[in-house]
Amino acid sequence: MDSNMKILRKQLGWSQSRLAEESGVSRRTINYIENYKIKNPKKETMRAISNALKADVEKLFFDK
Repeated sequence: MDSNMKILRKQLGWSQSRLAEESGVSRRTINYIENYKIKNPKKETMRAISNALKADVEKLFFDK
């Protein structure tokens, strides 16, 4: 099952590299979050990604 973050990123037509550029978070970290290898990202990481995607942190990381 795809993460909410991955679904939104793809809806925007963004690659992981583009999200990394826009958020300042490494592409590797984005990949790990999307593939559930990082289950509890740092608050700063969640905030940076949600700001780049213009989405609510709760929706991206906590809604199932």
